[in-house]
Amino acid sequence: LRDGRDVARSLAEVSIFDRVGVEMDVRTGAQLWKSVVLSVRAAAPTLDRFRELRYETLVADPLAQAVELLKWVGLSCDHSVRAEIASRATREVSAHGSSGAAGPGKWHSLPAADLAAIYDEAGDLLVAEGYWTLTEIGPARGLLRRLLDRVIR
Repeated sequence: LRDGRDVARSLAEVSIFDRVGVEMDVRTGAQLWKSVVLSVRAAAPTLDRFRELRYETLVADPLAQAVELLKWVGLSCDHSVRAEIASRATREVSAHGSSGAAGPGKWHSLPAADLAAIYDEAGDLLVAEGYWTLTEIGPARGLLRRLLDRVIR
């Protein structure tokens, strides 16, 4: 699971959607994130095994998280496996996708209007998943009110 604000921002930057004739903006990206998360939530109880890992946790400690996942699937994780994971954890995995280094929190660079669109589409799920906190909601309400005032005038 990844913060929907980062997902929406990344999806809006991925050029592959242009190639297939899909207009992707942060609002559509937020809708897609919410739809996928809710679909996974609905399907998870029907699966024999399911494990969720937060992207932010994986980025913060890739070695420990990878070792834990290997153990969970029943694979051994000796020193050589750990060394290989550690060496790969710092490599860039793709030259495609959004700009800049991968990592959480890039949504902070989004304009207020983009954040408002994301919160409009997926704010309830962002709160439920702990990505949008009560301390952030207060200022955002003021932002949303100011945006609405501009639209109405």
